[in-house]
Amino acid sequence: MFPGKYSGSDIKMWSEEHFLVVGRFKMDTAFMDNYVGGTYKLEGNKYEESILYHVNKNAVGLTVKMLLELKNDTLIQTYPVDDNGIPVKGGYYIEKYIRLK
Repeated sequence: MFPGKYSGSDIKMWSEEHFLVVGRFKMDTAFMDNYVGGTYKLEGNKYEESILYHVNKNAVGLTVKMLLELKNDTLIQTYPVDDNGIPVKGGYYIEKYIRLK
């Protein structure tokens, strides 16, 4: 479904304890700003984000478990996943981030 008719992009950044995503998308003539931020945990390729800020206020306070894969300059995030890193049946997302140079 996504990106479908949307164009645009996000930038994702990490510090020692926090992550931040900010971006802007466009569909037809309408723009949608995007942001999410919070804290994270990383153990091997299992990654967990605790949401402190989100464009969708209902997402604040949620914890999202993900599986990370790094291929050259591309980070691939699959979510949501269970405690074993298996994508949740019934629907999951895959996001790809390319390292800025």
